[in-house]
Amino acid sequence: MLAAAENQFDIVDTILNHSKGKNMTCSEALKQACVRGNLLIVQRLVKEGAKINFLDHKGWSPLMYAAHDGHIDLVE
Repeated sequence: MLAAAENQFDIVDTILNHSKGKNMTCSEALKQACVRGNLLIVQRLVKEGAKINFLDHKGWSPLMYAAHDGHIDLVE
């Protein structure tokens, strides 16, 4: 979800409120939000049920991306 990567909280919120495939949408968006260090979006996605242990095609979790990119506030 590009909105998560671009820190567009209102758009993320709208999409989540109208999404049928919420778990997959949340998990992919969580990865993007962790890469960018968007704490508010990460919190919203986790609240909506994003899978925090989701592994992408590289075998990385959102937490691994946050740690790799130095977003300590997300790792804590």
